[in-house]
Amino acid sequence: FKAALAAAGMQDAMALVDHYLHESALAGFETTPLEIERLPHDTAGKPRYQALVHVRNGTPVKGYLRLRYTLEDDDPYQVHSGELVELNGHSAKEVGLVTPSPPASVVIEPFLALNRGPIPLAMPALDSHAPADNSEPLAGSRPSSWRPAPAAGIVVDDLDARFSIKALADGLPWWESSRRWLRGRFPADWLRSAEALDQGLPRFNVGASPAKAWMRDELPLAWGRYRRTVARAVAGSGHFLAVFEASLPVGGRWRLDYHMPLEAETGRRLQADGSLALDLGRLQVQGRYQMRLDAGSQNREVTFDGAEATPGWNRVGAWDLEAGTVRLGVSTDTNGAVVVADAIRWSLEAERL
Repeated sequence: FKAALAAAGMQDAMALVDHYLHESALAGFETTPLEIERLPHDTAGKPRYQALVHVRNGTPVKGYLRLRYTLEDDDPYQVHSGELVELNGHSAKEVGLVTPSPPASVVIEPFLALNRGPIPLAMPALDSHAPADNSEPLAGSRPSSWRPAPAAGIVVDDLDARFSIKALADGLPWWESSRRWLRGRFPADWLRSAEALDQGLPRFNVGASPAKAWMRDELPLAWGRYRRTVARAVAGSGHFLAVFEASLPVGGRWRLDYHMPLEAETGRRLQADGSLALDLGRLQVQGRYQMRLDAGSQNREVTFDGAEATPGWNRVGAWDLEAGTVRLGVSTDTNGAVVVADAIRWSLEAERL
């Protein structure tokens, strides 16, 4: 088989086959924001544009990726591909495209990585009147020293082991509700197939009627390392809680922030297989969030106004808390259309003396 690929001149495919036949672990990729600049015209007087992104492999395992993109002045269904990029473990590269018109959409397509699917890149604003960048254009890749900044505070993401979905059961604290009770009260088709689950939650499908339970969705502006996902649920009775659990190392004044991946994508979205999907406003109408905070001897109800939230981290409140385990339960009881559980962050404002 490898000889046939070599004879056909398919060296890229041969490298992928050879790697994944002998490697069971997976690479994981993190990126900078995409940059797009206008280049000087080529020798024929035609316009050129430069797209650049730094990509780092945060694992010890070698991995492969490529950029896929569409162009503004092209058939909207014509998907182009950049060259195959090999990225060794714990290393980074700057990856570039040179295009005849501004890119309309760009994704990083990893091959068998912890990211699972494509990594969408937000499209930056392009100033067509800005002076052309006279630096040497990059069509391919080159080594980079970029490293992502470490996360500040104590962050718990919806894909972490300390995130779970719990149900309110009579006679049990909300954080100790039994899994058997929980499974028995989901809609009949909620857990019908392991193939439909994403780390224990069913995958969100924009074309399906949502169950009144939590589902997993991927959003470009969600918080995450290798995957940008959220748990989401339509407004419900509040029987199901999304629970973030963390350990505070010291007592003190601790601030809680809630990450909101606010974006209302509409139009075309490039998928991993090169097809184009229609996004219809993924997060819909936000409202008040009803939360429960358990921290040792403290149990309190907390309200967070999702309608007033901004993209990124939003302050929920600050409290004097002892060292130990703290749990935040997010209810589906809301006056909005949908509740999103993306990530929380605990930050120490002042240590207790």
